[in-house]
Amino acid sequence: MTNSGIYVFPRYGPIMIGKDSLDFTFILIFVASYYQTFLILAYHYVYRLKTVTSGFARSFTDYWTNSNWTCLGVVINIIYIAIFVGTCAIAFAPDDETRALAPKELEGIYGHDLRDQNRGYLNCCHSTV
Repeated sequence: MTNSGIYVFPRYGPIMIGKDSLDFTFILIFVASYYQTFLILAYHYVYRLKTVTSGFARSFTDYWTNSNWTCLGVVINIIYIAIFVGTCAIAFAPDDETRALAPKELEGIYGHDLRDQNRGYLNCCHSTV
């Protein structure tokens, strides 16, 4: 975290295949896998709540099998991750403006020059104040 926002970047890098940097792709995978844990916990909570309270009220899910719940979980997971990764890829991707505004102290502390076009990073909560 810096005065101008939160920066997430790989420890080693830039990770290149040919002339293409994969840093930003790997960061998106890391962020998606981090937040997927919370999605699984929320889904498990809803499943357990429905199981425990099944005798109190009628619901269309009362006679669902484990395969019904698994299919619902897979569909929700795919939709959530697609929306989440798509939003992060659009909103937090580095561009020329954010590269120019990248704090120089990160280079001094971590040895990473975020102004380098080959280095990928994710910039959350960007502020110019």
